[in-house]
Amino acid sequence: MENNNSKSTTSQITFSPSRQLILWLMISIVMLFAGLTSSVIVSLGNGKMITFSIPALMWISTCTIILSSLILERNYFQLKTGKMAIFIRESKLSLIFGFVFLLLQLLAFIKLYQQGIHISSDISYSYLYLLTFTHGIHLTVAIVYGIWVFFRLHKTASHSLMLFGNFRLLWHFLTVLWLYLFLFLLLILS
Repeated sequence: MENNNSKSTTSQITFSPSRQLILWLMISIVMLFAGLTSSVIVSLGNGKMITFSIPALMWISTCTIILSSLILERNYFQLKTGKMAIFIRESKLSLIFGFVFLLLQLLAFIKLYQQGIHISSDISYSYLYLLTFTHGIHLTVAIVYGIWVFFRLHKTASHSLMLFGNFRLLWHFLTVLWLYLFLFLLLILS
């Protein structure tokens, strides 16, 4: 005999519309980069090998984006505890590190170009530029979104955790995506 006294509970995970949009954006970005990295693997299978060394600036930029993500995570704690002055100062610092990442990436590609690694010289090089510039575009959009979020947080405190949480999720996602791309480049170059 079954016990009918226990209530059946179903838990539903619900997200705000803005969080749903961020999640759909992240899913589409994963699909885009999965397709692009698969194309690189197929291209390499056809005998085309990428031959160059990763500039030191890319290593530095990788450390910069990780540091930016760590600062952003600390910012979330500052916002949750109401330490707005620290939050504002460190938020600016986090976005500055995002700009520095993009600048270092640009300088790295200038260096690669000077070494003769051009988009049109080989399909493998074209993929390299496509992967990293596409990530750069997404990060630029995230920086603009972050600036908008920070301006909104200055005007109103309502929904501040949700707004910043959405930005934080997107930023960490793009940091992890860069780490994936960087490791992918290291693996195909070895």
